[in-house]
Amino acid sequence: MECEELQAERKKIQEVPEDGGGLGRTPKPLFVGKDGKRDDETTRREAKRFHKYLKNQELLDLFLDTKGENEVSRAFVGFYLQWVKEGLVNEKDKVSGTACYRFLKDDCARMLERGIQEKSYCNHIRVRIKNISDAEKRELMRNVRDVF
Repeated sequence: MECEELQAERKKIQEVPEDGGGLGRTPKPLFVGKDGKRDDETTRREAKRFHKYLKNQELLDLFLDTKGENEVSRAFVGFYLQWVKEGLVNEKDKVSGTACYRFLKDDCARMLERGIQEKSYCNHIRVRIKNISDAEKRELMRNVRDVF
């Protein structure tokens, strides 16, 4: 129920009045449907899959952070790479750290480490995905392959 409430609240925030309303850019979702809008079905399915993976790996109690080898972030990068491979995330688009952060925070209802700044994590995860070595890419994808 909590996930549905979060999604309903997020949907309200993303709705832009016809006159533009001065809200600025609408946040880009991680999963986009063929209509160019947020794909709620895929988002829910992949959030459940990611949560199940974290639970099975006993990582649910860990927090997101931008220091060192954070296991939740490593798991997310593995999932992101698999999503690109499966065509769920468009590899041609620039990696959106904000979309990744919002997916983890809003859709997966992850508790964030106190004091972590959205912008800091967005930059961290974007750079992490963009600059991943081929060897690490293979390792992370191998780690998550069983849940796909």
